[in-house]
Amino acid sequence: MPNCILGIVFYTTQLVLGILPLSWASAMLFMTSVISCVGSAYLAFVLFLVLKDLCLVCIATYVINGVLLYLNYQRYFSQS
Repeated sequence: MPNCILGIVFYTTQLVLGILPLSWASAMLFMTSVISCVGSAYLAFVLFLVLKDLCLVCIATYVINGVLLYLNYQRYFSQS
């Protein structure tokens, strides 16, 4: 499956679950954000250390995933 399709599904899911006031939505948002940050860390490792390259779009995606993790962390633990 192409990476762009996975990104569209992930960010659409983040948007929809972020709007819903369901109790399990914040747990799902946090869990998917953790998974995305683990994936981003792996891709950053490959990009910087293996390929020895710099991609501004990739770095922007890593930053967005980090911000989503922070926001979803705040939302999840404020409801607990």
